[in-house]
Amino acid sequence: PANSTFTTVDAEPPTVTFDPADGVTDVLVSKTITLTFSEAIRNTDDTALTDTNVDGLVTLKKNDASGDNIPFDATIDAAKKVITVDPTNDFDSEQKVYVAINDKVVEDAADNAVDLASAIFTVEDNLGPTVTFFPVPNATAVPINIVPTMTFNEPVLKIGGTALTNTDVENLITFKEGTDATGADIALASVTINAATTVITLTPAANLASEQDVFMCVDPVEDEHGNASIQQCATFKTSDVIAPEATWDPINGSIDVAITKNITLTFDDPVQNIDGTPITDADVENLITLKLVNEGVNVDFSGSINAAKDLITVDPTDPLESEKTYFAG
Repeated sequence: PANSTFTTVDAEPPTVTFDPADGVTDVLVSKTITLTFSEAIRNTDDTALTDTNVDGLVTLKKNDASGDNIPFDATIDAAKKVITVDPTNDFDSEQKVYVAINDKVVEDAADNAVDLASAIFTVEDNLGPTVTFFPVPNATAVPINIVPTMTFNEPVLKIGGTALTNTDVENLITFKEGTDATGADIALASVTINAATTVITLTPAANLASEQDVFMCVDPVEDEHGNASIQQCATFKTSDVIAPEATWDPINGSIDVAITKNITLTFDDPVQNIDGTPITDADVENLITLKLVNEGVNVDFSGSINAAKDLITVDPTDPLESEKTYFAG
């Protein structure tokens, strides 16, 4: 009998290979993406693919299919098998990227359309570690017993890639009086880094001074990918924990004080009520006592405080009595 040889029709759509492939990590931030098809492709209306019309066939987004669009320009090679996707800008460090050929927008010469195909890859970490300071930069009214910390956004190493020890960390830290590196060193009882190598703790040898400006820095370190940080610094100011000094006029023990004398109390800092509210003239009469010492009799007066809240005036209602001893407090 005679033999018969025949070939079946092409009934399979082209396959697509992504570069970077799905699940790949540490992709260069400047990576150009390619979609390589197993055979030549065209638009599903049988027209040829061009550098002009291929852009609309590809999706490029942050994170996943519902993420923000990433701008790009796409081209296709002369053989109509390789789409090259060139992002307008470098990817963000450690960004997840979703790339796809849209559903049934291309086909082979036998009209076999390509189903939606996609890949998600992760961009390399190319940024140095950053640090969060506690207290936050420019903080005021910080407790004088504060234990400052420097927290990194990822584990850190010495420059050169070796592990950090507490001794190493001591040499990385600046902790000074004032608002820059020219101030005097503030003594530290210890400088430690946690086991995860993400948090440096500074324990001062003693409480900080009242209203002390403090300048602190950490020198460069690097992450596991060799990305180095820069020196990072912050300042803060401690609370005022010293009570205002008060000066009476007349001073304690004065003699021959004029009987028409107004009594004043001057503070070296503005003052307020214990509950934090401003002192008013009405408050002064409840805060101040004026009496005759021997008789123990309160003396009537009107009181006032100036706008700067650092001078209280006590104005006796009647002239003071001759050669009498008075108490003001």
